Amino acid sequence: MSEPTSFLLHRVVVAMDTYADDLLRREHGVTFATFGFLAVAAALPGADVTSLARGAGMSKAAASKRIPPLVRDGYLTAEPDPHHGRRLRIVPTPRAYELVSSAGARLEAEFSDLFTLHPELDEFALRHQLDTLARVLGLPTDPGEQP
Repeated sequence: MSEPTSFLLHRVVVAMDTYADDLLRREHGVTFATFGFLAVAAALPGADVTSLARGAGMSKAAASKRIPPLVRDGYLTAEPDPHHGRRLRIVPTPRAYELVSSAGARLEAEFSDLFTLHPELDEFALRHQLDTLARVLGLPTDPGEQP
């Protein structure tokens, strides 16, 4: 009997995440987890911690722990929300936007190269299937949001 589809999909995603993590560490000095969090922050500039946590698929506590090192490293600023006393607005810096743009383009190019190097892969068909699966699962169309 062949491996269940859900297991295979999980193994493929883990392999892609591991590859992305190695590439990002080597070329940009950040982990894939950091890149992902910054990508969500860039998609939701000025969001509060709760919104960033939801968009990144993590707890508010986990997001709260991620922010101070990213502020220290110059990727984010944390500003008081003028409309909410204790809430902070998390704003990506130009450094964060540059990282998300350049590293994101690099990762996308690496992934697209798979389809060029392996003609038996069909990027359009895969994209269609993933879009359909995301819709069936009720995932929002905005990648910065989570259900």
